[in-house]
Amino acid sequence: MTNLHDKKGQRRADLLKAELPAYEDAIARIRDYLAQSQLTIDHFAFHLGYSGQTLDRFLQGNYQEGTTRSTRLLTKIAIDFMDKYPPGMAEDPRGKVYETENVITLRKWFEFCQERGKMACIYGGPGSQKTFAAEHIISEQRRRDFAVGLTAKRAFYVYCSQDIRPAELIRKLMEAAALPVAGQMQRNLTALRFALRGRRAIFVFDEAQHLSIPCLEVVRELNDQRPHFGILLLGSHNLRNLFAHRSAELEQWNSRISQAIELPGIGDDAAREIVRQELGAVALTDTKVARLLKSCMVLDSYSREKRQYLSIRKLFGSLEFIKEGAAQPVAGGVQ
Repeated sequence: MTNLHDKKGQRRADLLKAELPAYEDAIARIRDYLAQSQLTIDHFAFHLGYSGQTLDRFLQGNYQEGTTRSTRLLTKIAIDFMDKYPPGMAEDPRGKVYETENVITLRKWFEFCQERGKMACIYGGPGSQKTFAAEHIISEQRRRDFAVGLTAKRAFYVYCSQDIRPAELIRKLMEAAALPVAGQMQRNLTALRFALRGRRAIFVFDEAQHLSIPCLEVVRELNDQRPHFGILLLGSHNLRNLFAHRSAELEQWNSRISQAIELPGIGDDAAREIVRQELGAVALTDTKVARLLKSCMVLDSYSREKRQYLSIRKLFGSLEFIKEGAAQPVAGGVQ
């Protein structure tokens, strides 16, 4: 028992001898890490062996309770953890993202809005991989910037649930940026702008057709006021219809939004390349590939032309069935 206590005491002594950043710098680094990793304060605190309340107090600058010993210890433990587990380094578990026309379009407008502090709206049918591509692009930027030590850019993903209200939307904004939610809505927005000042930040709102007019006004304020966050709205064709049918109420939005872009879809050559790379040694004849792609076409009932498009979600589902040795990937599909 004595040896155990001695080892713990020596470890703490070694931790406290280490060179550490100033308290304010440690807070800034932890907030950056939380924003990039998308860990909540409670989850991060759990990994460090502290309570969420303790870490929250630390991040608020209220942890120096008569001695700096506890502050230094928590700082060192946090830094060791962040160095050992860099944020955003793991590959997306759902698989590879192919550079299809849809992904290229999303990437182009993501970079445009982030670099210039602009707003844009991108819409497309279900299964066009808006969510998957957006999450991948954000994660890609985090990995790339972390590798070279860049912190000037920030990208945040916000899912807009059905019937979301302004207060809930602001809570999601603050959590995405790893900031505490406190007080009135305007106070939180002010804290958000202050925390991200001097950085090219973009907020990507997925399923944005669920946003009410009051919620859209909250989003517009993020772009209107300094530091002029980039805004990218992703949604179904109902998102485009919202701006068209309620143009009088959204006059300020329509005058500011840079572009409303319909995803171009996935061409036949790109789809065939995906099939080839995904199946590898499982060779399909051109006829069977054509039948597979035809089985993955769906009707876009919300588009003006009522056109059909290839559902990339359905295609990947069918390819999984084929790779697992299923007889039929979809009804009427490849034999």
